[in-house]
Amino acid sequence: MYQNQTFISEYEYNQRNLREVHQLLDDLFTNYSKVLVVRLDLCFNDAYAHQLQQSHIKDYIAKLRNYSRSNKIFNHMLTYLMKLEYGQQKGWHLHAMFFFDGNKVINASHKAIRIGDYWVNTIVGQQLAYYFNCHARQYEQTGIGMLEYHEIDKRRVLNDVAAYFCKFDEMTLSQFPSGQRTPRTFFRGQLRVQPNHQMGRPRMYTNAK
Repeated sequence: MYQNQTFISEYEYNQRNLREVHQLLDDLFTNYSKVLVVRLDLCFNDAYAHQLQQSHIKDYIAKLRNYSRSNKIFNHMLTYLMKLEYGQQKGWHLHAMFFFDGNKVINASHKAIRIGDYWVNTIVGQQLAYYFNCHARQYEQTGIGMLEYHEIDKRRVLNDVAAYFCKFDEMTLSQFPSGQRTPRTFFRGQLRVQPNHQMGRPRMYTNAK
């Protein structure tokens, strides 16, 4: 649906990551008629966010990715996107998007709260972390929450939201040692097609891919 289109934006993107994300979104809706998109920001408290060593950040990301494979909070999760950023005010933080089988999980805000609480209480620690639930505010256009395969306009907005995860960020890159090879700030999971997965109800809109 998206990968052959020219993407126009104010940002500069890693084109390889952008192509992979677009293909991942296409594959999601090829295999699942409903996808629940859960969007939240995973943050560190005040001074800690500016003092964090990069090795600690990598450990937190690794723990979250590893635990997502087995913890029941992530049951029916299909894949994820994460982007590590550094900001003057927020310091180090993660933008995160988790994709669930929409025929099995239906409440995006509740799921965001559960993942956010898990980040605070288990991954990092109560005094050191917080999160922002992106489903707690209203948007004029939304590409998060429950999306069905035939909702092309919502999928285009999702495409824009997900593309942000692929943008170059000079401030973030400047926090790494100058001699270091291009640091990794973008993370994505492999699409999990569940065993014995059924597409759900027969597709009525055969031209929506």
